[in-house]
Amino acid sequence: MIFIHCPKTGGTTLGDVLRRQYGAERVRWVDGYKLEAEAEALAALPEPALAAVDAFCGHMPVGLGELLACPCTYITLLRDPVERIVSHYHWVLRTPSARLHAEVVSRRMTLRRYVEESSGARFFNNGQTRVLGATSMVADTPATQATLDAAKKNLERFGVVGLAERFDESLLLMRRELGWHWPVYRPLKVSVGRPHAPDLADEDREAIVARNLLDADLHDHVSRSLEERVERLRPELDRDLIVVRELNRAQAIAALEQESHGRAA
Repeated sequence: MIFIHCPKTGGTTLGDVLRRQYGAERVRWVDGYKLEAEAEALAALPEPALAAVDAFCGHMPVGLGELLACPCTYITLLRDPVERIVSHYHWVLRTPSARLHAEVVSRRMTLRRYVEESSGARFFNNGQTRVLGATSMVADTPATQATLDAAKKNLERFGVVGLAERFDESLLLMRRELGWHWPVYRPLKVSVGRPHAPDLADEDREAIVARNLLDADLHDHVSRSLEERVERLRPELDRDLIVVRELNRAQAIAALEQESHGRAA
């Protein structure tokens, strides 16, 4: 299984699900900042080492499957591009280790200026299209209409293409596709207090929309496909949603109780 993690789409939480499903020792993470070196290492991976891995995950373009001498199933998550860019900006703003943090803080960049002027803007704008439409694992160029066309074509061979805003349904489709047990999780890297798309100033929203038209097209394309797939599985999927949400609610309660006991101790 290969999880293509587009940044700020709920992938950290999904990564935790994968560790629970396969065991942390059988999940290999691909460093998205060292893709060329990673591609060389993975292409040379000996058969025993490959057999010890059930899942590859990382901020990487499509292409890993071609490097591995075994059948692979791809999965990914997409997110509404306005929400994704807002989340990206606020993550960079609060994370000193983020590559663009120093630039954003030193130049006192607003959200609009971040989208329009940041040195990384040509990569994070339309970033989902760029990753999913790449022509190789190490491709690192801004997205174009041709990239969007390639992304839609690439997604045809994915086992599941989910949406962050329909996370539980996406997980249940992955469960069916990959034979998982019930996907229990705790949301990770969730921003608290940041604005959401409906709360943005018009100028901020317009700046994001204008520079993420390819991602908007791709998101709409995936939304339609996901809705069709979900509708084909009703009412079974509705029953599964009740189960998985109750399991996650129970886990959240247990975690709070454990934290409470820990503070009391």
